[in-house]
Amino acid sequence: ALAYAKEALETDPYKKENHSLLNIASNAHVWDWCETHHSDYIEYYKKFTEKHPQYSMGYEWLICNLIHDYRLSEAEELLHKMKPLQDHCHYLLYQGWIYHKAGKHQEASDIWDSMLKEDDWLSYSFRADVYASLAEYDKAILCYKKAAELEPSPKYTDNWISIAHINQILGNSNEAIQAYQKVLFILKDDYHLTEGYEVDRIKNEISKLR
Repeated sequence: ALAYAKEALETDPYKKENHSLLNIASNAHVWDWCETHHSDYIEYYKKFTEKHPQYSMGYEWLICNLIHDYRLSEAEELLHKMKPLQDHCHYLLYQGWIYHKAGKHQEASDIWDSMLKEDDWLSYSFRADVYASLAEYDKAILCYKKAAELEPSPKYTDNWISIAHINQILGNSNEAIQAYQKVLFILKDDYHLTEGYEVDRIKNEISKLR
Protein backbone atom coordinates (compact mmCIF):
# COMPACT_ATOMS: atom_id res chain seq x y z
CA ALA A 1 0.00 0.00 0.00
CA LEU A 2 2.83 2.38 0.86
CA ALA A 3 4.62 1.76 -2.45
CA TYR A 4 1.42 2.24 -4.47
CA ALA A 5 0.58 5.45 -2.61
CA LYS A 6 4.02 6.89 -3.46
CA GLU A 7 3.59 5.79 -7.09
CA ALA A 8 0.19 7.50 -7.21
CA LEU A 9 1.75 10.74 -5.95
CA GLU A 10 4.37 10.57 -8.67
CA THR A 11 1.50 10.49 -11.15
CA ASP A 12 -0.67 13.11 -9.44
CA PRO A 13 1.18 14.99 -6.68
CA TYR A 14 -1.73 17.37 -5.94
CA LYS A 15 -4.46 14.79 -5.37
CA LYS A 16 -5.49 14.84 -1.72
CA GLU A 17 -6.72 11.23 -1.76
CA ASN A 18 -3.25 10.03 -2.71
CA HIS A 19 -1.72 11.91 0.22
CA SER A 20 -4.37 10.43 2.52
CA LEU A 21 -3.50 6.91 1.34
CA LEU A 22 0.19 7.58 1.97
CA ASN A 23 -0.66 8.90 5.43
CA ILE A 24 -2.68 5.79 6.30
CA ALA A 25 -0.12 3.37 4.88
CA SER A 26 2.68 5.13 6.78
CA ASN A 27 0.73 5.32 10.05
CA ALA A 28 1.53 9.03 9.99
CA HIS A 29 -0.22 11.64 12.12
CA VAL A 30 -2.75 14.32 11.26
CA TRP A 31 -4.55 16.77 13.55
CA ASP A 32 -8.00 15.45 12.74
CA TRP A 33 -9.54 13.73 15.75
CA CYS A 34 -12.31 11.94 13.87
CA GLU A 35 -9.65 10.27 11.71
CA THR A 36 -7.09 9.50 14.40
CA HIS A 37 -8.97 8.32 17.49
CA HIS A 38 -8.91 4.59 18.15
CA SER A 39 -12.42 3.94 19.47
CA ASP A 40 -13.21 0.99 17.17
CA TYR A 41 -9.84 -0.58 17.92
CA ILE A 42 -10.30 0.00 21.65
CA GLU A 43 -13.76 -1.56 21.66
CA TYR A 44 -12.41 -4.63 19.88
CA TYR A 45 -9.66 -5.14 22.46
CA LYS A 46 -12.00 -4.50 25.36
CA LYS A 47 -14.06 -7.46 24.17
CA PHE A 48 -10.89 -9.42 23.43
CA THR A 49 -9.51 -8.99 26.96
CA GLU A 50 -12.87 -10.00 28.44
CA LYS A 51 -12.78 -13.15 26.34
CA HIS A 52 -9.07 -13.83 26.93
CA PRO A 53 -8.33 -12.31 30.37
CA GLN A 54 -5.08 -14.25 30.88
CA TYR A 55 -3.37 -12.98 27.72
CA SER A 56 -1.19 -10.06 28.84
CA MET A 57 -0.48 -8.68 25.36
CA GLY A 58 -4.19 -8.10 24.80
CA TYR A 59 -4.11 -5.59 27.65
CA GLU A 60 -1.01 -3.93 26.21
CA TRP A 61 -2.58 -3.28 22.80
CA LEU A 62 -5.59 -1.82 24.60
CA ILE A 63 -3.67 0.26 27.16
CA CYS A 64 -1.36 1.82 24.54
CA ASN A 65 -4.28 3.16 22.56
CA LEU A 66 -6.25 4.31 25.60
CA ILE A 67 -3.20 6.32 26.67
CA HIS A 68 -2.74 7.72 23.15
CA ASP A 69 -6.37 8.89 23.15
CA TYR A 70 -6.02 10.39 26.68
CA ARG A 71 -8.53 7.92 28.11
CA LEU A 72 -6.31 7.70 31.15
CA SER A 73 -8.70 6.48 33.84
CA GLU A 74 -9.64 3.53 31.63
CA ALA A 75 -5.96 2.84 30.96
CA GLU A 76 -5.19 2.91 34.69
CA GLU A 77 -7.98 0.43 35.42
CA LEU A 78 -6.78 -1.98 32.73
CA LEU A 79 -3.16 -1.58 33.83
CA HIS A 80 -4.00 -2.98 37.26
CA LYS A 81 -5.71 -5.96 35.62
CA MET A 82 -2.59 -6.57 33.51
CA LYS A 83 -0.13 -6.23 36.40
CA PRO A 84 -0.29 -9.85 37.67
CA LEU A 85 0.17 -11.16 34.12
CA GLN A 86 3.16 -9.11 32.95
CA ASP A 87 6.62 -8.27 34.26
CA HIS A 88 7.14 -5.18 36.42
CA CYS A 89 9.05 -3.32 33.71
CA HIS A 90 6.04 -3.27 31.35
CA TYR A 91 3.81 -2.09 34.18
CA LEU A 92 6.14 0.82 35.00
CA LEU A 93 6.44 1.81 31.33
CA TYR A 94 2.68 2.28 30.94
CA GLN A 95 2.27 3.78 34.41
CA GLY A 96 4.82 6.41 33.45
CA TRP A 97 3.00 7.25 30.23
CA ILE A 98 -0.31 7.63 32.10
CA TYR A 99 1.36 10.12 34.46
CA HIS A 100 3.06 11.94 31.60
CA LYS A 101 -0.15 12.31 29.59
CA ALA A 102 -1.81 13.67 32.74
CA GLY A 103 0.84 16.39 32.90
CA LYS A 104 2.73 14.86 35.85
CA HIS A 105 6.05 14.87 34.04
CA GLN A 106 8.42 14.61 37.00
CA GLU A 107 6.45 11.72 38.51
CA ALA A 108 6.50 10.01 35.13
CA SER A 109 10.26 10.46 34.82
CA ASP A 110 10.80 9.02 38.30
CA ILE A 111 8.71 5.97 37.41
CA TRP A 112 10.64 5.40 34.18
CA ASP A 113 13.97 5.82 35.96
CA SER A 114 12.91 3.17 38.47
CA MET A 115 12.77 0.65 35.60
CA LEU A 116 16.55 0.78 35.41
CA LYS A 117 16.84 -0.82 38.85
CA GLU A 118 16.10 -4.08 37.03
CA ASP A 119 19.45 -3.56 35.23
CA ASP A 120 18.46 -5.67 32.23
CA TRP A 121 18.45 -4.89 28.53
CA LEU A 122 14.68 -4.50 28.20
CA SER A 123 14.42 -1.87 30.93
CA TYR A 124 17.15 0.21 29.23
CA SER A 125 15.50 -0.25 25.85
CA PHE A 126 12.14 0.88 27.24
CA ARG A 127 13.76 3.91 28.89
CA ALA A 128 15.46 4.73 25.60
CA ASP A 129 12.13 4.51 23.76
CA VAL A 130 10.67 7.04 26.17
CA TYR A 131 13.62 9.41 25.76
CA ALA A 132 13.38 9.12 21.97
CA SER A 133 9.62 9.75 22.02
CA LEU A 134 10.28 12.96 23.97
CA ALA A 135 13.13 13.97 21.61
CA GLU A 136 15.76 13.61 24.35
CA TYR A 137 18.02 12.01 21.79
CA ASP A 138 21.39 11.99 23.56
CA LYS A 139 19.93 10.18 26.56
CA ALA A 140 18.07 7.80 24.26
CA ILE A 141 21.27 6.80 22.44
CA LEU A 142 23.06 6.10 25.73
CA CYS A 143 20.24 3.85 26.92
CA TYR A 144 19.93 2.05 23.57
CA LYS A 145 23.67 1.32 23.64
CA LYS A 146 23.42 0.02 27.21
CA ALA A 147 20.49 -2.18 26.20
CA ALA A 148 22.44 -3.54 23.23
CA GLU A 149 25.39 -4.28 25.53
CA LEU A 150 23.26 -6.16 28.09
CA GLU A 151 21.04 -8.05 25.66
CA PRO A 152 21.92 -11.75 25.26
CA SER A 153 22.22 -13.40 21.86
CA PRO A 154 20.35 -13.83 19.63
CA LYS A 155 19.83 -10.08 19.85
CA TYR A 156 17.04 -7.97 18.39
CA THR A 157 18.17 -5.29 15.94
CA ASP A 158 15.77 -2.63 17.29
CA ASN A 159 18.26 -0.85 19.55
CA TRP A 160 20.79 -0.17 16.79
CA ILE A 161 18.08 0.66 14.23
CA SER A 162 16.69 3.23 16.68
CA ILE A 163 20.17 4.70 17.14
CA ALA A 164 20.52 4.92 13.36
CA HIS A 165 17.15 6.68 13.01
CA ILE A 166 18.03 9.20 15.73
CA ASN A 167 21.34 10.00 14.06
CA GLN A 168 19.55 10.45 10.74
CA ILE A 169 17.18 12.92 12.40
CA LEU A 170 20.19 14.77 13.84
CA GLY A 171 22.02 14.73 10.50
CA ASN A 172 24.84 12.52 11.84
CA SER A 173 25.33 10.35 8.75
CA ASN A 174 28.55 8.64 9.86
CA GLU A 175 27.08 7.62 13.21
CA ALA A 176 23.94 6.34 11.48
CA ILE A 177 26.06 4.24 9.10
CA GLN A 178 27.97 2.77 12.04
CA ALA A 179 24.68 1.83 13.73
CA TYR A 180 23.36 0.17 10.58
CA GLN A 181 26.62 -1.75 10.29
CA LYS A 182 25.97 -3.09 13.81
CA VAL A 183 22.59 -4.29 12.54
CA LEU A 184 24.25 -6.15 9.66
CA PHE A 185 26.67 -7.72 12.14
CA ILE A 186 23.78 -9.00 14.30
CA LEU A 187 21.93 -10.37 11.28
CA LYS A 188 25.06 -12.23 10.19
CA ASP A 189 26.40 -13.31 13.58
CA ASP A 190 23.17 -14.20 15.38
CA TYR A 191 20.90 -15.24 12.50
CA HIS A 192 23.36 -16.24 9.72
CA LEU A 193 21.69 -13.80 7.34
CA THR A 194 23.92 -12.28 4.67
CA GLU A 195 21.29 -11.73 1.98
CA GLY A 196 17.56 -11.20 1.64
CA TYR A 197 15.05 -8.41 2.19
CA GLU A 198 16.21 -7.16 5.60
CA VAL A 199 19.90 -7.21 4.68
CA ASP A 200 19.16 -5.39 1.39
CA ARG A 201 17.03 -2.81 3.21
CA ILE A 202 19.81 -1.96 5.67
CA LYS A 203 22.46 -1.86 2.93
CA ASN A 204 20.23 0.48 0.96
CA GLU A 205 19.97 2.83 3.95
CA ILE A 206 23.77 2.84 4.24
CA SER A 207 24.13 3.59 0.52
CA LYS A 208 21.72 6.52 0.76
CA LEU A 209 23.62 7.92 3.75
CA ARG A 210 26.94 7.64 1.92
